[in-house]
Amino acid sequence: MLRVLLVDAETNNLLLMEALLQAYKGIEIVGKLNETAQALRIIQDGGVDAVILDFEKPIMNGLAALKKMRAGSPELDIIIVTGCDQYAIEAFELNVVDYILKPLVRDRLDNTIERLFWRHKARLQERAAAAEQQFVSSFYCFGHFHWDVSGQTESMIKWKRVKDRELMAYLVHHRNQFVPKEKILVDLWPEANTKQSSAYLYTCVYHIRKMLRDMGCNETLESRNNAYRLRMDRSWCDVDLLDSVLGVNINAANIVDYERVASLYIGSYMEGDGFSWAKEMEKKYQADYVLLSKRMAAFYASEHKPGLVVFCLRRALQFDPFSDELNEMLMTAYLHMGESHAMMIHYEEFARLLHQEHGIEPVSSMKSLYEQTRGEIEIFTSNLTKALTRQSNPSYSLEPE
Repeated sequence: MLRVLLVDAETNNLLLMEALLQAYKGIEIVGKLNETAQALRIIQDGGVDAVILDFEKPIMNGLAALKKMRAGSPELDIIIVTGCDQYAIEAFELNVVDYILKPLVRDRLDNTIERLFWRHKARLQERAAAAEQQFVSSFYCFGHFHWDVSGQTESMIKWKRVKDRELMAYLVHHRNQFVPKEKILVDLWPEANTKQSSAYLYTCVYHIRKMLRDMGCNETLESRNNAYRLRMDRSWCDVDLLDSVLGVNINAANIVDYERVASLYIGSYMEGDGFSWAKEMEKKYQADYVLLSKRMAAFYASEHKPGLVVFCLRRALQFDPFSDELNEMLMTAYLHMGESHAMMIHYEEFARLLHQEHGIEPVSSMKSLYEQTRGEIEIFTSNLTKALTRQSNPSYSLEPE
């Protein structure tokens, strides 16, 4: 789809041009504007392939606008529609696609649109070829936000401002979705007025787009209808990997994928960054990680690997320490390993923490398991003591009295 922006001081001319363009399949009119200043802002935000610009009122303002459009978007296709030809040379020096004299003639417009489609197709082919050689980004969100570009670590990526990094994290947070500008301003600059926060946003967007371009990344920061999105067609994100793994039941064939995700979870979702807008998702992915660990523990239990069961459960308890289910599962795993004392120590630590933080005791099933094990250990210890005592007594005899 060829995205075209119409700019004309006369509304009737805009409507006429719109009607003419509707005869061509594959054209999407993304805006009809009377002011070149508005057009410049939309072009800067991206999402425009071609501009059809009226060059009548006043002509020198048209030339100035044309220069700004070309400077801000070198690949933009620009078509001039005018009633005079005296500025054609200046226009073509700025690499306009065509310079159409009024009145508009269908055959003349056909030729221009055909050229537009040809240039657009060629540009898409060039981008596709270049994309094969572009660097792939990896985004890590667990623990803290981290961006890796084909081996360039976070420390090698130079952020101009702290807010540039936060906006990038925010766009990854909402990856592949358009987020209204108003929501971005509220989430990232809650204390600034709209004029100030809008200026901050435009600056950050400019910096991020420049970084993506300079580092040869495949991602694009797009803008449409006063909303922004980071398009991540070929990027990798640890969060997506967790979502993907949890969508499939665990088995011997994919346990490696589960283990990989578990190793990536070095902390809660962006917890090290303190982003207030990430708190809700932090809770969600923390619960997902606990679920992942429980599935792994259950799988390893079925494989009779109690050591790995204990490892998974202890890791999950770091993020959900008061879970009755996890704590009881860990106690049972210790018993299967023959580590009765380890089970008792864990129960006692958990009971102390539970009482200290919430003023309650562990559930009855955990308490019964603990008391039963303690009783068995006491009986075993008592019998062992008696046996050792008899062995150390010289008068001890195997013969009954």
